[in-house]
Amino acid sequence: MIGVDGGGTKTEAVAFRLNGEEAGRGISGFGNVLIDYREATAHIIEAIRQSQQGLEPGKCLCIYLGLAGIESADPEPLTIKLTGEFRAKVKIVNDAVIAHAALLKGNEGILTIAGTGSICIGKYRSRYDYTGGWGHLLGDEGSGYWISLQALKQMAIESDAGLPPGSLSRALLKELQLKQVKEIKRFVYSSTKDEMAALVPCIVNLANDGDGQALSILNQAGEELAKLTGSLYKRLGFSQNVQIALKGGILQSIPYFQDSFTSSVKQKIQRARFVTEDVSSAKGAFYLAMQEMNDQ
Repeated sequence: MIGVDGGGTKTEAVAFRLNGEEAGRGISGFGNVLIDYREATAHIIEAIRQSQQGLEPGKCLCIYLGLAGIESADPEPLTIKLTGEFRAKVKIVNDAVIAHAALLKGNEGILTIAGTGSICIGKYRSRYDYTGGWGHLLGDEGSGYWISLQALKQMAIESDAGLPPGSLSRALLKELQLKQVKEIKRFVYSSTKDEMAALVPCIVNLANDGDGQALSILNQAGEELAKLTGSLYKRLGFSQNVQIALKGGILQSIPYFQDSFTSSVKQKIQRARFVTEDVSSAKGAFYLAMQEMNDQ
């Protein structure tokens, strides 16, 4: 089995023996087909070929892919191309589906992701559903972008109230190498989501020093993300016991944020159990491929 995780930055392909043992690995460029379909396809093929190096040809039973952006594209042409290229069964799903399966080992539960953006994906009785994932203009509560935006909004609020810049505002001005608060407009409206989210470490450093505004923003971010998780729990009709996996650089690496999230979730779902281990999403593709093979 080969599991493929194709994101906006890189594509990772891992070849697994049927017992789950890793047999080969390949890394290439982005696999998000919405960025550039032809180039993403080339990266996917390259990563799969790398993962097969040293393995016996023609022995791959299935290639299971989780690709960013595939829900907005037609997967059939890529499925046909990969089937012809590697002579194996091919299945393509959204990358969040295999990330969910990786951390929850293909079982029921909820995966909450907070990186530059945010989304929750849940599985209950073979049914999948989502909350969040609306993007930075419509949502992405609790994401790196959202956290940075709240801090920059605080700067605007202080300015409109005629207050001098607080410690958070001064730190952000220094980080952005700006002299006046009004200059943040140019930064906000000309920056990418990643450039906005890159301000999060500055906010975290202030929180570590006890800054009240920074701590409040991180606490609010955890509460907002917990709301998305709680809503998904209700929509899918889970029983009280549920596993909730955490993924994403923001959620996994900021203790204040993670503590706020988990404590807020426990207020809504008292018997929630949290999964925080770091597992390659490609392993999720393996779990799903094995489930499908066993169901046949």
